[in-house]
Amino acid sequence: MRKNINMKNLNYLWTVLFTSLGLGAGFPSCRDDDDSNVLPKDILDTWILDISRATFRSNGKNVWEEDGKTMSFSFIYDGAIPALMLSADGEAMLWTIISLDEFTMVIEDD
Repeated sequence: MRKNINMKNLNYLWTVLFTSLGLGAGFPSCRDDDDSNVLPKDILDTWILDISRATFRSNGKNVWEEDGKTMSFSFIYDGAIPALMLSADGEAMLWTIISLDEFTMVIEDD
C-alpha cells in the first residue's frame, strides 16, 4: 500500500513540475518586442532634431522649424515598421523609429 502512495505523490510532483515549467516558459514567450510598439498618439509632441524642431499635432497642422524659418508638413505613420513618412515642399523623408519614450524619440533617417 505504501508503494502506491509514493507513486501517486511522484506522479503528482511530476505533473506540478511540468505545469510550472510550461507556464514559466509560456508567459514570457507570449510577449512581443515591446520596445518597437509605438502608438501614433505617442508621436504627437514637439521633438528637437539637431538644429531642427518638429511638432506633430493630431489636427494635421504640423510645424517644422529650422534656421528661423517655419514650414508646415504632413506625415503618415506606419505602425508595422514603425516608420514616419514626412512630406514638405514636395520633398519626402522616411524615418524609422528605433525607440520612443516620454522624452526621447530615436530615429534612423532612411
